[in-house]
Amino acid sequence: MTNRFSGIVAISALVCAASLLAPAANAQSADGFYKGKNIRIICALGAGGPYDAYARLVARHIGKHLPGAPSVVVENMPGAGGILAANHVYKVAAQDGTVLGALHQGTTLAQAISTPNIEYDARKFNWLGRITSGGTDVHYSYVGKGPATFDDLFKREVVVAGGGPTSMSVILPSAVANLMGAKLKILPGYKGSAETDLALERGEVDMSLQNWEELRVNRADALRGKKLNLLVQYQLKRHAELPDVPAIVELAKSSEERQIWTVMLQPATVGHSFTAGPGVPAERVALLRKAFDSMAADTALKAEAQKAKLELAPLPAREVAQLVENIFNLDAAAISRAKEILGR
Repeated sequence: MTNRFSGIVAISALVCAASLLAPAANAQSADGFYKGKNIRIICALGAGGPYDAYARLVARHIGKHLPGAPSVVVENMPGAGGILAANHVYKVAAQDGTVLGALHQGTTLAQAISTPNIEYDARKFNWLGRITSGGTDVHYSYVGKGPATFDDLFKREVVVAGGGPTSMSVILPSAVANLMGAKLKILPGYKGSAETDLALERGEVDMSLQNWEELRVNRADALRGKKLNLLVQYQLKRHAELPDVPAIVELAKSSEERQIWTVMLQPATVGHSFTAGPGVPAERVALLRKAFDSMAADTALKAEAQKAKLELAPLPAREVAQLVENIFNLDAAAISRAKEILGR
């Protein structure tokens, strides 16, 4: 009896010890996963624009905040206004935490308004955090070559450069045309703001869209020389640096128009957010989120961003996930009307 009792005690002790060691073993496994690994950040737009710039900024810093200090590279995957990259991260890429997404800010709205060819659910992505907001989009033209004011968009046909179906360079002018009656002809297919700006410079189009935070750097000389017409800013209220440029909501002629513009402007709140695929193990997602938050607070990243004139407005993963959810909870009638306007 004594030997039997002693055996039971010994087995119980082993079980107890194993249960105590299991969390430590799992943590060690998770912490050691990235040693010697390579992480790919899939950037939804081409090289030369803000998406690429922020993706490469994150790539240069996030590895230092992960156990094992993995190398991180950016892979540009432009196409369909960001849908190609989002579908890839969601369905095709390895779900082990070695592939991340620098997705288009319109990824969630595209799903909410039933854009074709979407194979992801934005609510199921494992969001890691936001490095900055979408900023303030501005439609602009060259003085003497295109429309001089927003009112001119209603007087004659204006050709405007656009990207893919989820890009703001297609969504915003589509709304101006179909909701407000502007005479716009959208020329789609450009892969990012660098290409649309070049199209404007070459005279292929009359008007182009660019983020103000990007435009003021890339076209600083033209702005100082008063060679650009800033026609409208896509904001609920005027940016402090653009007091003389009308905000699109000011130009709305009815409460319905204002509600629809509120829907259209939601992607900027999601901004430049990063994600892992929906199937990445929870403990690895936790590591990535911790690394992202630590990176966002790092003085080295802040110094590089300041030198490159890249604005930072970071948010943690839980707040990004809430912003995504908010888009699906917008006024149903306004969402439905937005679908009609955009032909979705």
